[in-house]
Formats: sequence, C-alpha cells, structure tokens
Amino acid sequence: MDQIIIDESFVKSDLINIRGQKYPNILISKETLVKPSIAPDCYSNDIFIENDNYFWKRVFNQYRHKGFCSTLSFVAQYGNDHKNEESSYVTVRCFYWIAFVILYIQSLYSNIYYYFYPYDKLSDEELLTVFSDNLDWKNGLIRAFEWHPSSLCCSMSLSNDLIYVYSADTHRPINHICCLKNMEQKRISSMAWHPKRSDILAVSSQSKILFWSIESDMNQFKADAQKCLNVVDSKLPSPLTSIVFHPEGNTLVACSPRSSSISIISFNWNSTDNPIKNCKVRLVMIPFCPRFTTLKWSPDKRRLLVHTTSNKMVVFENLQWSSKSWKSNLSSYVQSSVWSKPNGRIVLFVAKNSSKVYAMTFYDDAEAGDVGGSPDNSVLLLDTADQHFSDNQLGINIHTLAWDRSSSCLAISFKDKPELIALFRTHLTFSLQFAPLCTIKSEFSSSMITTPLVIKFHDHYLEDGCLLSICWSNGMVSHVCIPNGNSSKILEEMASPRSLTTLCTTIGSPNQSELKSPQSLNSSVVNPLKSSNANISKCTSPLNTLCSTRRTNLFSTRVKFD
Repeated sequence: MDQIIIDESFVKSDLINIRGQKYPNILISKETLVKPSIAPDCYSNDIFIENDNYFWKRVFNQYRHKGFCSTLSFVAQYGNDHKNEESSYVTVRCFYWIAFVILYIQSLYSNIYYYFYPYDKLSDEELLTVFSDNLDWKNGLIRAFEWHPSSLCCSMSLSNDLIYVYSADTHRPINHICCLKNMEQKRISSMAWHPKRSDILAVSSQSKILFWSIESDMNQFKADAQKCLNVVDSKLPSPLTSIVFHPEGNTLVACSPRSSSISIISFNWNSTDNPIKNCKVRLVMIPFCPRFTTLKWSPDKRRLLVHTTSNKMVVFENLQWSSKSWKSNLSSYVQSSVWSKPNGRIVLFVAKNSSKVYAMTFYDDAEAGDVGGSPDNSVLLLDTADQHFSDNQLGINIHTLAWDRSSSCLAISFKDKPELIALFRTHLTFSLQFAPLCTIKSEFSSSMITTPLVIKFHDHYLEDGCLLSICWSNGMVSHVCIPNGNSSKILEEMASPRSLTTLCTTIGSPNQSELKSPQSLNSSVVNPLKSSNANISKCTSPLNTLCSTRRTNLFSTRVKFD
C-alpha cells in the first residue's frame, strides 16, 4: 500500500497540465503576514469616554455606546454599590429595582432560549471555528480555498482578510496573481465562483456578500473596489458560514448559524444593467427548525442539502423551495457531506466526532413541492476505525469528506490524526463500492505537526484521474495527482481480510429475488416512480491486496525546474 509523503520539495516542484499551464506554487509566510486588529470597537470607545461622576450622564454614555441591556446592568450595579449611602436618591433606587426585575426576566428568557439554541451564545469567531470547513479557522494562515469549477483558477483567503486569486495563462506556463482587499472583507469563511463565468467571485463577510468582478486579463487587472466590487446584504445575521452558487449560476444561496432561514439571491445576467446591483434577495424560513450551517447543491441542480446545528438535515427543492427534514440517529450535527457526481443520487455524510460514514439515496427526481427521497433510507457505509493502511491506523474523528468529479476517489481528513489523509477508491454504478487506496502524510521540516486545513478536488482537471489540493497549516498548498485506473477491475482483483462495504440498491418486482448477502440492513429506499419494494443490502466480500501504484506513475506530469 502506497503512502504519499508531502514535504517542501513536493510542494515546490512544478505541476504542468497537457495545455502547458502550470498549477500555482503557493507558499504563505507567517512572518510577513500581518493580521488585522482583533480588539472590539467598544474597547477603543471606552478609552475616550469622559469619567464623569454625574450619574445620569454616565447612564446616557452607557446607553449610547453599549446599548439598552448594558445600561440596565450598569444601573443595577450602581444601585447595589451605593445602597448604603445616605446621599443615594430615591429615583436612583427606583431605577435600580426596575433594572433588577427586567434583568431577571431577561435572564430567564435567555436560559430558555439558549436551551433550544445553544450555539447562539458563541461569538462570531467561535461560530466560524466550529462550523467552518477549515480544520483550524481561527489560528490557520489559510481560511478558505476554492477552485473555479470550469477553469484553472483558484482563490484563497488568508487570516489577514486578504484574498489572492491565481490564474494560469492559456499561452504561457505562468501564474498571474491578484490581491483583493477591502474594508468590508472581515471574517471570511466561504467563497464561491460563478460556475459559468470566470470573472465573478462571491465572498462571505459577516452578514454581507461581496461580489468581485475580475478581468480576464489578470496581468493588467487592478482590484479597484469602486469599479470591481458590489456588496449585497444577505438579510441574515452575522456570520455567514456558507455561500453556494446554483450550478447554472442564476442563484446564490447563503446561510448563517444564527438563523433558520436561507437567503436566496437571484440574478438576471442577461440584463444590460448591473445584474448584481439589481439582484433580488429573499428569505425562506422554516419555523422552529435548528439553525443552518452548511449548504451543498446536488449535481443534478434540483436539491439543496443543508446542515443544521442539530442531528437534522434539511433538503430543499429549487422550484418552490419546499423542504423536508431528516432526523437521523446521529449523536450530533453533521460535520461534512458530499454528493455523488455527476448524477447526485447518493449523499455521504458524517457526524461530528465520529468515524462512521453514512449514505442516503435520492433515486427519485425532485418536483415542485416534493424534494423526494425517504427519511429512513440512510445506511452505514464505512467505519474508518476498522480500516488499516499498512502501518497506519486511521483516525476515529472525521473532519472533512471530499469526492472527486467522477465519484472514483474519496478523500477523508481527521481531527485526531491531522497529519493523515486517507484515500479510498470508489466505484459507483448500481452499487457503491469502497476500497482502500493510499494515505497522504505530511513530513515537513517544521518542529510542529503540519495539518491539512482545507482539502478540495479540482473538477476541471484536464488529464485522466483527479487532482486533490491540500492547504497546510504552514501556509503551503500541495497538488496531488491521483490516477483514475479501472475501478471495477481493481475491486474485482482485491482479496484481503478487510471487508468490502457495498451499498447495493435494487428495484424490486414480484419476480425479482433479493440480492443475497452475508449481512442485510433493515432499511429500504422508497422509489415512487416504479415500486416500493426497493431494498438496500450491505454486502461483504473478500478483498485482494491493492496493487501498489508507483510514485512515478502517480506524478508523471510533475517536473522540476532548476
């Protein structure tokens, strides 16, 4: 079993595609990175407030700078500190009791509210740290990374709120780099490229969405905010944790972990006027639903999967924006999920602090008012705690799932073993089969363990196989080529003590016998189109030892320049 070692020499070597375009060599230096001020504005205001002993002036200053609740706390504290003084006015004592009663009622309400919505107690940075796709959003140099779905162009946001865009020239193997910066860019957690246009980049910033218009000639492009930037208010509370474009590019959806609504922004790109300034923003709310944290469009363009702050998942259809909730048996909220490509019939998901990957199927089409699927069709597909790669035991706390464009390779990163990334060969036809492929391990010269912050597959990889981009905690970005191979042949030739987990789906009929397997799961897929006798079985079969692929074959397009 191969193990791919990532070090400084691997990152610095050049990767060139068949068109002669060079993938960007990205290295962010921690010493040259200046982070923005993290002190809240109220701290600086306190420095310049005049220390006046007059009670009512202090109350007025408190209300003007810190709000109503803070003013009540100040009045209650002031009355408690001066209750034994004879000079204490009756009016002050009355206000003290009024403030005390209001604060007591507010405390009771807050306890009840936070019982149902516990994550609302967290600050914006804490929410982004918990629900971001980044393994270490708060302390990492790189906070977000996104490939353009149809070109060799990527964007990367850093901890100092700057965005770098890397684009390859179609005629020369040179990378063009531009820097996007603006005062509105704060706490970036998610970016989204327009799927049909290479010049539109959406960036989430607190409660707003920034749309950058980037010229095709990156060599002469200057990021002028007055000409290239449009800011749209999402109508959601801060922070935004996920923004995604519809695969057709006519709609962008955003969500916040402080709201049970999704913000839908519609564009008319055929308009002669500025389509971003004339966009329409509306909210779709589900009453009494947990907060929304992450959005995932299905490749068939019909469904939108939404993670929540509980063990529920919500699926919307994009015709009337009706929804359906799935309450799973997971112990916590969904940590990560991926759709199968290109049909979007299967979604894999994993819970927080779990090693078990589950699958849920959508073999029926979404219609207006009906998202399809069945609430009882999720099955356990893979447990990384039972998987061994040579001498490496995989982690039991999965952080991120990433699936390539042809659903032939699944990458898994871990929280408890952040130096490892596990790769599984997958084969998807009428069944879904998994087989261990190899592991990716970091061996940088740094004394501290280098962890993968973000992992993304490049969907516009021109050669056979797939390309996995990994953003490391030391500021480096590596691109790993994974050959495609014949998945079905590889799976047939395997034989090993490890079991092959297969999700077998058959459409039942009166004359059709069930698929025989050593183990059967007590779950079924409801297919409203043909029959309700669909069965899901879990098949186990012996595996052969995976033929090790040589490193030279893996990286045949990687060359080194003096």
